[in-house]
Amino acid sequence: MRKENKKVNRFFLNFTYALFLALGFQLITYLMPTQFVYLNTRLIFGTLESATISIVLLSLAALISIYFLIITTKSRRLITFLLAGLISNLFDRIFRGGVIDYIYIHGFPMFNIPDIAIVVTITLLAISGLNKLKSAD
Repeated sequence: MRKENKKVNRFFLNFTYALFLALGFQLITYLMPTQFVYLNTRLIFGTLESATISIVLLSLAALISIYFLIITTKSRRLITFLLAGLISNLFDRIFRGGVIDYIYIHGFPMFNIPDIAIVVTITLLAISGLNKLKSAD
């Protein structure tokens, strides 16, 4: 199999895993009792209020960037969680007009499991990148 075909197949395999994870995230949202659910139409920490179209376009741009990240990096499994969180939140924004948040910790804004997947993945990728920079010195 040609190298280009392997990269494309790798992306679609990771994308399929991410879709299944996103479906699981959505299932958790549907199982939440409605008194614990909040429809968040804003972006991170309450910025960009009611800018759903801008946020959807930003998410689509992130999806394209993740495509290139998956085919060029060795951290594909980790990036699959980022992709799943992004797809799940994108689904909410497109079909519900905002993201459904259901986890509340005093002192923090409400969030959901896809948000956790996104933040943890970005944090681990940043730590991994810093470790690679340190080992290169």
